[in-house]
Amino acid sequence: MVIFFLPVVELIRRDAHWQLSVNVQTGVDSQAILSQVIWLGRPLAPMQSQVMQENHTPMYQGWCQSVTTALETMASTSLKKVVLARQTRLTLDAPIRAGQLLSHSQQHNAESFHFLFATSEQDAFLGSTPERLYRRRDCRVSTEAVAGTVKRGATFSDDHQLGEWLLHDNKNIHENQLVVDDILAGIRRHALTVTADPAPHLMVLRHLQHLRRRISAIVGPGVDDTVLLSALQPTAAVAGLPRDLARAFLAQYGIVRGRYSGAVGYISQRESQFCVAIRSAQLSGHTIDLYAGAGIVPGSDPDTEWQELDNKLTTLRQCLPDAPVPLSAERMTGVCG
Repeated sequence: MVIFFLPVVELIRRDAHWQLSVNVQTGVDSQAILSQVIWLGRPLAPMQSQVMQENHTPMYQGWCQSVTTALETMASTSLKKVVLARQTRLTLDAPIRAGQLLSHSQQHNAESFHFLFATSEQDAFLGSTPERLYRRRDCRVSTEAVAGTVKRGATFSDDHQLGEWLLHDNKNIHENQLVVDDILAGIRRHALTVTADPAPHLMVLRHLQHLRRRISAIVGPGVDDTVLLSALQPTAAVAGLPRDLARAFLAQYGIVRGRYSGAVGYISQRESQFCVAIRSAQLSGHTIDLYAGAGIVPGSDPDTEWQELDNKLTTLRQCLPDAPVPLSAERMTGVCG
């Protein structure tokens, strides 16, 4: 599903310069709209809700089976990678506002892209994603391959050792290379020139470290955002490789993702930018659905990938009041069979 809309109010910052624009139709009272925006911009109250229950889809045993099935499929077909995902549903004792959660995330995850899409008070989708799908300025396009993950260390020394391990781990390097190859294959058909980082470097976030390689291109005349979105989304970092085989596998064995792993951004005549909707949450009444994915490649271990999901969910989970992120009892007692 694709949704495009013209915002009523745009607040744009370019370096130290700010611009406020109101897009109105004939006969609409622009002053009344601005007054409403000012009222909606009042400070947010602290979150008071508590997490009462936590459930996973799939549960641990189902996750193990999906990973095992993916590995068996890779051994017998040309499927090279598939990104499996988990939905974690938190049931609250009282609803929270999406703006409250996003505000907390902006404080805790300053290095991420933040987005919030809401159709009503009962339907909001938000996220704090580290991954840019692409940015276009006229004919210049920049994108990146973000794949390969390890947690942050408790000390500077541990952090450094974990980062060095990630930079030299063959499984994670291979996973990142698959994403690079997929992006290059998609964009080269429309580009005059393409360059990519020769080797991955670390992207250091609050709780995680990732491997990242930047890719830039100059696209030819007539290559618009429709073409770029079709060429790049979904990337191998959220679907798999080859794309068609990965999507077919996910249709059979994956969860219903909804808006998770889609693209969120803006389009203008000279500039556009989209991020990948990961590290995201769907809010509806008393429930919050958190989403996270893990790339499965030959050599992946179900238990290790489950722990990676826990680590990724920390991005938004730790923004909730009095919501520590314990090792789930389900995982502690579960055994992959």
